[in-house]
Amino acid sequence: MTKQKEAPKGAPTAHTSTWSYLSEAGAPIVIIGFMTFSVLLFYLMPNPTISSLSIYSSFFFLQLFLSYIIPGQYSKGLVLADGTQEVYLCNGLRCYLITIAIFFLGGFLKLWNLGLAYDNLLPLVSTSNYFAWASWLYIYIKGLSSPKREPTEGVLNDIWYGIELNPKMFGSDCTLFFDGRVSLIGVVMVGLSYACKQYELAGYISTPMLLFTAFFSIYMFDFFWFEDHFITTFDVAYEKFGWMLTWGDTVWMPFFCNLTGYFLVEDYRYEQPKWQIALIVIIWVSGYIFARIANAQKDAFKRDPSKKTFFYGLIKQDYISADEGKKVLSSGLWSLSRHPNYFGELANSLAMCLPGGITHSIFSFGYTIFIWALLITRFERDDRKCNNKYKQAWKEYSRRTPYKIVPYLY
Repeated sequence: MTKQKEAPKGAPTAHTSTWSYLSEAGAPIVIIGFMTFSVLLFYLMPNPTISSLSIYSSFFFLQLFLSYIIPGQYSKGLVLADGTQEVYLCNGLRCYLITIAIFFLGGFLKLWNLGLAYDNLLPLVSTSNYFAWASWLYIYIKGLSSPKREPTEGVLNDIWYGIELNPKMFGSDCTLFFDGRVSLIGVVMVGLSYACKQYELAGYISTPMLLFTAFFSIYMFDFFWFEDHFITTFDVAYEKFGWMLTWGDTVWMPFFCNLTGYFLVEDYRYEQPKWQIALIVIIWVSGYIFARIANAQKDAFKRDPSKKTFFYGLIKQDYISADEGKKVLSSGLWSLSRHPNYFGELANSLAMCLPGGITHSIFSFGYTIFIWALLITRFERDDRKCNNKYKQAWKEYSRRTPYKIVPYLY
């Protein structure tokens, strides 16, 4: 009997997509590239100033302080592999609104200029870079001796993805704090500051700037309104917390994903035709609704798989049974693609940057590029985890629902 020739280690198999293989093969390049870029920022950016240190440290520690003292709803996360179940204080919406109120109140009282993010941009990027590295180093060293330390995946992956599930910084869950407060509130505050700077220069806020600022503000309001849904997502339940998320939430998201707003300040007289404005609004609203319904259906299913219908009885709930009583949601929007919420997010992120137009710079689409790269690669990691967790049920679901993210296309 002839021995079957084995495929090279790491090569694509029948259950591994070409994108997944290329993603894994190129991962070290991406990791080293981003970390090198971050180190170069220490040399390319001006040193932190007293103003930038005051601004960023005030924002960072205000979020940490508010996360402790502001009352909110306590919600349980998913039951983890070790049988534990984290409890989270979901007070993000109040923290979000309080931060915005403090920002405008300080401007009204002349304690600071509302355009401070634009006026101190480069020192702020430098300062946030220091905060990102210091935070990651604290989380990494603390995780080395943590009982929740995950099996090592190699030094590079351990640094990039993290070594501990659900790590905490000063008692605050890192994923909830950095992904929610530092990142999402940060990107809104920088965007609002850009809008204020445009008003200072032009005497009015342009329609593209108004759209850009409104999209981000509404989107983050929605996130914090449904913050208890976030704690049942892949990010919180299964994703470790390493340099990728620490630096991405602290530096990339608030500043590089806000470049649309920056270019709208630089070209503050830029306007768009009404048909473009209408198309952008349609894309954003459609993506928002699609993602919101998909996330809400998934969250409702995780909390009560026995429900027969969803969304006022309009969507039938159905699932595929797996081993050990597990269930795979296979109805509603989740029958159109295996990640319909990602499809909504892709459309949403595109619309958020379109107000900057296509003539300024590819960098004005920083947020779109970030979200698309993040979600497409995250799908592959999520798909592998689901394949290992649900086994035959996931293979059956993948057969029934061949499209990964975009229904009938991808």
